[in-house]
Amino acid sequence: MGLLPRNEFKQRFGITVAFLATHSGLTRWQEFHSNMAEELGAGETFSEHNNKAIDEVWYKRAVDQHFIREESFVYSVPFDAGETGAETMVTASHAIFHTEGGKSAPAAVVGFQFQHTALLKLFRNITGNGCTMDDKDCYVLDNNGFIIISPSRHETGMFFGEVNGAIMHRLVEENVFKKVTVYDYQAVCFVPDGENNCSSKFFSPIIHVLRLFKWLLTTVLWYIVQYTYVAAEFFEPLIDENMTDYFINLNKNNEYVKYVTLQRTKLKSCDMQRDLYTLYNEKDNVVYNMTAHGCERPFVVLPIPASNLILLVIDQICPRDATHILTVNPIDINYQLDANQTLQCYKRDHEFTRIRPTSCISKHVNESFIELCGSASSILVNIFVIVLNLLLCTFL
Repeated sequence: MGLLPRNEFKQRFGITVAFLATHSGLTRWQEFHSNMAEELGAGETFSEHNNKAIDEVWYKRAVDQHFIREESFVYSVPFDAGETGAETMVTASHAIFHTEGGKSAPAAVVGFQFQHTALLKLFRNITGNGCTMDDKDCYVLDNNGFIIISPSRHETGMFFGEVNGAIMHRLVEENVFKKVTVYDYQAVCFVPDGENNCSSKFFSPIIHVLRLFKWLLTTVLWYIVQYTYVAAEFFEPLIDENMTDYFINLNKNNEYVKYVTLQRTKLKSCDMQRDLYTLYNEKDNVVYNMTAHGCERPFVVLPIPASNLILLVIDQICPRDATHILTVNPIDINYQLDANQTLQCYKRDHEFTRIRPTSCISKHVNESFIELCGSASSILVNIFVIVLNLLLCTFL
């Protein structure tokens, strides 16, 4: 099979940019535009949004995917792809490793971006009528359970557990996905309105003094407003024909004041946890060979070659539990605190276990051969400084 011409290849797959990145950053990139008008109105370029070098998500994911399947590409879409009305771009990246002396290291990452509509069109051409039936829903998920292709466009980029938590739970039980729980012991949470703490007004008598001061201040302000209102009645207002429009516009502007008003929020330290999901690394997983069996197993899952994606086909005839939802958002850990106990005191009383190093590493075997050492810590008598001080004391 011969290669497609460049223009036909770009038009068929909707490629917008091809790039090459190394440790020093985005080294090479080429943007493709269908016409001159699109090139003039392109706005910000790909290089302006992807200037973090090895800290880019597509760079790190491509390197991680290399250790799972060397020949595969990593495909990803933004999390809010389904919420925006603009054209969604799919990013595909592949890591290139350099091997020398039996050791390998990532040298570069190559990739391209293409239109999501082109991927959807290619997917429908491959699957044919199998995914267009009313009783079948076809999803393409990445290795972390996020939706790349969905029957509903607004679900693109969402976590599949939020769309169908029951099937996602079955995928975890059948070892298609593995759940990984991570903890954040330095998180910050918002204090909800009306939340009580362990402090008591009996132990805080100053609260009554503050209330008295607040009452005095509001009373003074109230009398000032009343005095200003009474004084304004002695003056005849100057009415102009344009004044009505002025007050109407003023009232309209007041409607937008609530959008620019600063909302006072209170923060507190807390612990959070979240459940993340990743594909099992087994290339020959027996789950991929299992077929659907009525409503006992109303789905079929297959890996997509040379990628981090899987194809999931669900039978919609079976009942669906809409209340079962899985999420990857962090949640606050609610500890069983005592009546007058804070989170800080709870952590002090309950030491969290930490994994100690497997071995004691106190020195390196090559430390004795290091010759480039400074002498800043050595204590020596500086003869030059002593002689200089004696000369200054003698002749000055």
